Amino acid sequence: MKNLINWWYQRKTVSEARKAARSARKSLAGVPEELAGEHVNRAQRILEELDSRLSRDKKKYNEIEKTRVRLQEQLEKAGLRKRKGVVRQYTESIAWAVGIALLIRFFLFEPFQIPTGSMIPTLLIDDYIFVSKSIYGVKLPLMDDYLVRWGEPDRGDIVVFPFPVEEWPACRQVVSIEQELACQPEFRKPTSFMDLLDKHGFPDAQDFEAQRIAMGNHSEMRERLVEARKVPCDQAAVDSIDCSHPDHGKDFIKRVVGLPGDVVRLQENVLYINGEPIDTTQMKGVHDCGGKHDFPCMCAKQETVMGDHTFITQHCAPEGLHPDWPVEDYDGTIAEFKIPEDRVFVMGDNRDNSSDGRFWGPEIRTEIEPLPEYQTVPIGLLKGKAVVVWWAADKSRIFSLIH
Repeated sequence: MKNLINWWYQRKTVSEARKAARSARKSLAGVPEELAGEHVNRAQRILEELDSRLSRDKKKYNEIEKTRVRLQEQLEKAGLRKRKGVVRQYTESIAWAVGIALLIRFFLFEPFQIPTGSMIPTLLIDDYIFVSKSIYGVKLPLMDDYLVRWGEPDRGDIVVFPFPVEEWPACRQVVSIEQELACQPEFRKPTSFMDLLDKHGFPDAQDFEAQRIAMGNHSEMRERLVEARKVPCDQAAVDSIDCSHPDHGKDFIKRVVGLPGDVVRLQENVLYINGEPIDTTQMKGVHDCGGKHDFPCMCAKQETVMGDHTFITQHCAPEGLHPDWPVEDYDGTIAEFKIPEDRVFVMGDNRDNSSDGRFWGPEIRTEIEPLPEYQTVPIGLLKGKAVVVWWAADKSRIFSLIH
């Protein structure tokens, strides 16, 4: 960071000095020789000194800046340059400050506050962190993909991204069926009901019930499901019900655990990547889970080594709420979760209290048959990598690096 600031300051100093030299040459060239006085001659000598420094001492930018300031002052004494008014000086200073802040904010570092406990114990609720925006590439403001990409996320990186699922999976089909069942009771008969499911693309009643239950488990989606049953029968429910995902547009922070092409599985709270377990060591005893809970919770913790990253994860003791993912199908087979190209799979370090790639979309359905297009994050969507905690309630963690 220090080197980057020095580079920027040097470039700015040299650029301003060259601009000042060009302006001074024009001003001095317009002064007749017979009218040139001591102030003009002195300005000419300082200009020659500045030209010399710019040609042979570019790295001595502090000396270049001092010479530029002396030249400007001498031109003012010679009456060849007007002193900036106080308002203009303040305006230019504020404009520069705002410009630099926006440059840093959009292209270098962005502050971010941890909103939930999904990354406990690595990051705590209300931690303030900096996210490196340019570590994987450069994207213009409001763009959903990189303008130029020169890096790839590594396993273990903690990344910030907008929630990637725009629409709740199968929402349109479910609300349409709910409306038709409310408007036409004859569809409740077994044969007619199966025809209705087939019309909307459901292979069986179990699949439909899984999707409907998943919507009902989410408070906002449950309200939309109720509203679908109240839509007038002469209107299409999909035109009245909002099927956008409630989390769409919110910033999430998770850890990258799977890269494009990886096959990922969580078994007994140990990650398996391409069939091989990640180096994991159980820690002794049980510990407070941290965060805010509606019920007492004690957690088991484990140290995980993933590439260059060593970190602690936790799960509710003794067995956890979601120990295995994906779960076995009814016939005992294990669904394969393969990460699509140009996408990553992310999880929270607080394994049993994290809305991550395992559960985006209909939870019941995805436990049986994963949907990678809904459960992974496009690399182009990543805002950047979390690098440092700059403020925390625990003062010992201030300016600590994030691993």
